[in-house]
Amino acid sequence: MLGTAQLGMDYGIANVQGQPGKQLAFKIIETVWKNGINCFDTAQGYGASESILGKALKQLGINSEVKIISKLSPPLQFADEKGVEQAIENSIQNLRIDQLWCMRLHLGKWLDDWDKGGRALLCAKEKGLIRYLGVSVYGVEEARRALRHPDIQVIQIPCNMWDQSMLEEGIFSLAEKMGKLCFVRSIYLQGLLLMSPSQVAEKLPQAADASRKWFELAETMKSTPKELAFRFALSLNCPLVVGAETVKQAEENIKLSQQRSLSKEQIEQIRQTIAPLVDARITNPCLWQK
Repeated sequence: MLGTAQLGMDYGIANVQGQPGKQLAFKIIETVWKNGINCFDTAQGYGASESILGKALKQLGINSEVKIISKLSPPLQFADEKGVEQAIENSIQNLRIDQLWCMRLHLGKWLDDWDKGGRALLCAKEKGLIRYLGVSVYGVEEARRALRHPDIQVIQIPCNMWDQSMLEEGIFSLAEKMGKLCFVRSIYLQGLLLMSPSQVAEKLPQAADASRKWFELAETMKSTPKELAFRFALSLNCPLVVGAETVKQAEENIKLSQQRSLSKEQIEQIRQTIAPLVDARITNPCLWQK
């Protein structure tokens, strides 16, 4: 699915283009739609993403044919039931749709106030405004808790070639066992896995050694870092949330999605090489210095 954070604001450590203009954003959405992608991931906190996406879908005449996942705004007080109700209505109006395929909580800890904000979500679901309820999570324990919640059907998790903790800790198998769906984001780690070692050394010095080794591995395996990252993501056998700042990037991602996934042996070879060189300061964008 197309991640639309880039369409509503400057997003990602590797972003040198800035936020695309409205015409370019429209062209990116049109390109992925014409190539069979009918799922879009957005959020109230992604700047103008919802309204830009809504206008493009309306112009293309496909509002009723797509699946849209949005996420409640970070400043929202989830314990404010009325505020949650209004936020849901705002998303539906901005996106110019009748129903959200899924609405996600911004943080797993919001489940603590489920008896308040959750009531508003369940009410909206009963009215047909939302089809499924989900949560964006950052850590393994958050993911486990969300999967065990009876009203949560979808979780969105980070997983990539440098950070396989969700895979190693059995989150994907737990979701399958419980009949729930994982969406995977951050397959390029906000673009960090695509930056040259010299760029990484400048912008995120603690990741410089990992980046150099990552590029060496790609060369040894006669591939590119982007191909390795995407082919690893394909091995997870889950819907992938992948953004694009240009039409070319969107087309590249579509082409990469048609490749074979990495083998278990290839994944293990890369993991053993990269794992000793990374930690949370590198794999968790929330800990990057702005």
